[in-house]
Amino acid sequence: MTINRNSNRGFSEMESFDHSKLKNDASVEYYKSGKLAKEVLLKNGKPEGIWKEYYESGQFKLEIIFKNGKSEGVSKCYHENGQLEYEGIYKDGKKEGIWRIYFENGKLDREIIFEADYELISGRKYLKCAGCDQQIEAPRDFCVECLKKIDKLKDMGYDHFKAGVDLCAAGNFLNAIIEFSVAIEIFPEMDEAFLERGKISLRNHNYDEAIVDFNEAIRLKSFSSLRGYYYRALVYMKSGKEYGIVDLPLTTSKGNSRITIPKVKLMAVKEFSEAIQRDFDNPEDSIYLAESYQTRAGLYCLLGTWDQAYTYSAIADYKKIILLYPEKEVECKKMLAMLKNRLDSWNDLEKEEARLRAGELIQQLWAQNEEASFSYEFFCSIYKH
Repeated sequence: MTINRNSNRGFSEMESFDHSKLKNDASVEYYKSGKLAKEVLLKNGKPEGIWKEYYESGQFKLEIIFKNGKSEGVSKCYHENGQLEYEGIYKDGKKEGIWRIYFENGKLDREIIFEADYELISGRKYLKCAGCDQQIEAPRDFCVECLKKIDKLKDMGYDHFKAGVDLCAAGNFLNAIIEFSVAIEIFPEMDEAFLERGKISLRNHNYDEAIVDFNEAIRLKSFSSLRGYYYRALVYMKSGKEYGIVDLPLTTSKGNSRITIPKVKLMAVKEFSEAIQRDFDNPEDSIYLAESYQTRAGLYCLLGTWDQAYTYSAIADYKKIILLYPEKEVECKKMLAMLKNRLDSWNDLEKEEARLRAGELIQQLWAQNEEASFSYEFFCSIYKH
């Protein structure tokens, strides 16, 4: 059973787009025969303007208007014989108002009234089950029969997941990967399996495979999000992969200058910051939260050798760790003493400038919520005064 939570509820498969597979420079796609299949303008990897599709015969097929990556306004789709198949209006990416569907001979088949993508019948909101074509009342995603199938698949997948955990405990990581992979094949939304398989890849220094699994655990947005960001940060720190250098402007009382910082260090800081922002219910995740704070503080100490502002960020993290985890007070106070010695070597003006930049840095960093995002412009913005 395939579960597609992001489908357009079966209205038309032609309107289910995977924008993540599009490139910024892609504007035209072709059939294998070489005939035009699709043309679209892209902005930052998302469609903008008029999206057009064609049948392989050359007949016009579909037209949708996009604004800021979301469908907006009138949309029309045609049968291959040229007759209108359906027409309706999108508002902020969702179907709205009356949509009309037509037979291939041009006669009206039916009218459907939508409100924010929900089908209205006698004042109630309905949608199609995400697992089949059965119509169900909102806000449920699945009909009863599909829920039963999902629960069964989930139980089967968990059996393999548990077997994988036991194999990991016994040190049999090769067979553990097999069990986690089977669990994912049975139930593709099992984030725990992606996370555990990624941890084995990280342990085996297969960093590219680890990143893929941690990305998926984060995408599923369940309880593993905190751990997913934490382990993805570890990949950046341990992989030794060259991500290049970030060249940033720096303005101080001494004048304008530039600093260069290894991009991977900033990427790891961003991932630990994402982990720290996650909510969690599992008490065991408090360990990952503590490690995220402590490792980020260590990174800030290192980054402080490039820019003094990071020293204040490190101080803030170590003080936060002491409040949350009193058992770490001794080691954190040792680090704070070292950082105080660093501060004592600065004059008052240097301290004030660094403190102001640190406040802006933290504000900008915590304001970023896009997953797996990193941009030169973002980190440049930290230093604009």
